[in-house]
Amino acid sequence: MQEESTASFAGSSFGGTASFTGGMSTTGDIFESRLERLLDAKLAEHLGQDEATRTILAHLERIADSVEALAVTRRPSQHRPTSPKDPSSPGVRAKPRRPVASIQSLVELESAFLQEVCEIRSERRRSQVAPAEQTVKFLPIAPEKNDELALPEPPESPVPGLVNSDVDDADVLPKAVLPQSAQKRPRYRHAGSTLVVMNQESQACILDSHTATHLSYQEPDPVELDLGSRLLLAIPGCLFWAAGIPVFVLSAILIFLKTFKEELNTSQALSFRLASSMLYGLVSTFCVARLRRALLSEDLNLAVDRLHMFVADFKLHWSEVSGQEWRKYVVAWLCLVLCGVVHYSLEIWMGQKRATQLYAEEPAWIWSVYAVQILLLICFAVSSAVFMVITYVQSHLLLGLDKVLDCWCGQIVDCPDFIEGVSSWNAMQALLKCVGRELAGSFVALQAVGALGFAFFLGGSVSFAFRTDFEPVALLAEILASVPLPFLFVLNMRVCAHGAALTEKCRAIPAFVNQLQSDLPNDFDRQYLVRYITDSSAGFFIHDVKLTQEIFLKQFIVLGSLVSGFVSVLSRILL
Repeated sequence: MQEESTASFAGSSFGGTASFTGGMSTTGDIFESRLERLLDAKLAEHLGQDEATRTILAHLERIADSVEALAVTRRPSQHRPTSPKDPSSPGVRAKPRRPVASIQSLVELESAFLQEVCEIRSERRRSQVAPAEQTVKFLPIAPEKNDELALPEPPESPVPGLVNSDVDDADVLPKAVLPQSAQKRPRYRHAGSTLVVMNQESQACILDSHTATHLSYQEPDPVELDLGSRLLLAIPGCLFWAAGIPVFVLSAILIFLKTFKEELNTSQALSFRLASSMLYGLVSTFCVARLRRALLSEDLNLAVDRLHMFVADFKLHWSEVSGQEWRKYVVAWLCLVLCGVVHYSLEIWMGQKRATQLYAEEPAWIWSVYAVQILLLICFAVSSAVFMVITYVQSHLLLGLDKVLDCWCGQIVDCPDFIEGVSSWNAMQALLKCVGRELAGSFVALQAVGALGFAFFLGGSVSFAFRTDFEPVALLAEILASVPLPFLFVLNMRVCAHGAALTEKCRAIPAFVNQLQSDLPNDFDRQYLVRYITDSSAGFFIHDVKLTQEIFLKQFIVLGSLVSGFVSVLSRILL
């Protein structure tokens, strides 16, 4: 009995142990599966965070590369258009000298952009490198005491347009060895300076800074001036007065002689001849004095020097910039003198015919009239030649400025460094305004004389249209006598058209720069240059008035109103 109870207890114990062991194994499997799921979830979470971290790092790396590329494109040494290359280095060929016709105009460049937009990365180097003694050298002065801080390094180039003030501690500032022409520039005047004076001095300072820091700077050579400027400066000023004053004297004598002998007069021809002689004499005395004063001014010489350097960068001769203008003016002067010779020949022939019938007993009177007419013709030839020289000098400078604008556009296409373009355009607008300011006196005087001559021509022509008696020879003489008056007006309008074309080209340059290709879709440097050019309001200014195509065309409206006024007045009087 006891054995049976022991056996049953052992069996029950063994069954309980087996059931407990089975329960423990089931609980361990559950914990193990939960632990595996937890570890898998944590591993997946860490893997997701790692992937996000790699994505962020890649994005930051791309941003760093973009910033580095932008810094490289903004670096002046990479795109500086004035940095010359060593001609002896391999792969660099010396560029041949290009004719003026090879420089494309702004219209041609815009047409090329409309046909095909492409990037141009052609290299350009300077025509010459100035010696070391002609470049700007900064000589900083060491501090007197060791405990004093040294001065900061001076900038590589002067800030364009910066007003230089007179400082008291000039002995501690860096000294600059400037060229001789740059050392002659006066300091800014603070007391009593008006806005106009400060504007003029600011423009001169801009040109002075660019001239002093230019690598190819050399002292100006008088031979580089155009032929007309050299001629005006070589002849003493008193000779121009000697050529102009006799015109008025001889005109008065001729009026006196023909007043008493009206038979020697040929209707309207005398008035045309006297008006043209006096107007051309006025040009040779007053206008040439204003132009000589401008040619001797320091600001205009500084502007011409800057013009020489800019043209030299493109390997062009200054004599080729304005083309063959002097030949056109020589041919025009010969035609004008030929008209005068034919007119005076007809006058003498018709006067001789009448005088032999009426004044055969007074040959001295007749020959005195002829002598005065011949002397008046000689004075007219000299004064008209002076007028041609004046218009040639103005046209030469304006056409040179027009070609320089084309060169600037070509430079910004070849080397699209917009930061450097701001500095170069600052010098360009100062150059335009400086030349316009210096030429303003002679320009306005010529325009006034031309308008006066054309008004007289209109009055004479309208009165001539109401005449009823016409003789072929007398009609030809009157036509030839009136030719110098519209000729004076046409040449003045030609010079005025050159000035208006400069302003219109300056207006078109911002749109041209805005369409240039860039590595960045939104190039802020390019937009800044476009806005800078627009805000500079560059163009050809005459006494602070911008000469535009609108003003040029308004002159013809005024002339049309004058013609209609003359016709209406004479029709009421004569009809």
